[in-house]
Amino acid sequence: MKYSYKMNNDLESHVAEMIPRLFASRGIVASVEPGQPSGSRRPDFWCHLAVDGRDVRIAAEVKSRWSQAILDQIGSPASPERADSRLLILPKLSPAVRSRLRQLRINHADLSGVLYLNAPGIRVDVDGDPASQDAVLKRHPRELNPFSKKASLVLRVLLAGPKEPMRVLELAEQAGVAAGWASEVSDALVQRGYAKSSAEGVRLVDPVSALRDWSAAYNWKKNPRRNFVVPFDYDEIPGKLMKAFRAHAVEWALTLLAGAQRRIGHVRYSAMLHVYARQEHAAAISDALKDLYAEETAGEGGLTVLEPYYGGGAFFGAELANGNPVVSDVQLFLDLAHFPVRGPEAAEVLVRRRIAPALSLGKDDIKQLLRDLV
Repeated sequence: MKYSYKMNNDLESHVAEMIPRLFASRGIVASVEPGQPSGSRRPDFWCHLAVDGRDVRIAAEVKSRWSQAILDQIGSPASPERADSRLLILPKLSPAVRSRLRQLRINHADLSGVLYLNAPGIRVDVDGDPASQDAVLKRHPRELNPFSKKASLVLRVLLAGPKEPMRVLELAEQAGVAAGWASEVSDALVQRGYAKSSAEGVRLVDPVSALRDWSAAYNWKKNPRRNFVVPFDYDEIPGKLMKAFRAHAVEWALTLLAGAQRRIGHVRYSAMLHVYARQEHAAAISDALKDLYAEETAGEGGLTVLEPYYGGGAFFGAELANGNPVVSDVQLFLDLAHFPVRGPEAAEVLVRRRIAPALSLGKDDIKQLLRDLV
């Protein structure tokens, strides 16, 4: 299909060509036209759907990658259009993002053939095929996920020193990664708008979006965990752990509500104490737990030992608080954000008391960062 107008970029052009095929596979005739202003917004293009002799017009918005900020834009006062008159299109939508968009009744599609459309007279909800021609064509093999285990080390370094630019070699040294890898991750952060690069180095410019997207991509449940019953009161366990883990040279740190208690002194919680312990020290961990007379249980005990999903990255920036090692504010925020028992409440206090001052966040920034806590 030929177009007499020029798209803003290759992705929009490819999506415009894909749209008629996508709807045709669902038995709907579709065509596209250039985006014209609607209210105060200009969609990337319009989709015209022939349904029962009617022309249903849908405003299509194309995004190169998912970000929590997209939900802000869709729900902002500058978006007066009805939700059923818009279609959000991305190259790839994860099952988790799809589920959330469905809950919010936001029409969406991706290049694998995913299509959710809830418009007058139209109801479509289908999964796509990751091996489809469109999905393969628009795959970005070199696009890095800055929240992956190894890449996140670079972001952790930047969040720990957000005010001054940092050269790639310095980034690599502090993150403990190769300079080439640090450079690629930095490029990914710049592409996503989290950071800017200059002759002076790389500097975070949107830590709020970085933390929001990271929180959406991560959940504390990604850490394999084992529960133990120990013959001590809750307040005694940290001291006993400190002694046992130190005796067996185990790297460890408190997290979740036990970490929050010591870091911000806000939450009083005595049901379970969560600790990270390096899996590389598995034998030493077992010996330390024997010293504590710990008995593993299928249910809840007084102690939960987490195998850190982020490996050594979970301990980056850990500090002593009230005599016990506690993970960094960033890791603590990520863990608390989705913890079901008072986790979001503790995360909010952590943001207001520690993270916001460290990152020089204003009131609107804090509001944006906290809006996704569930």
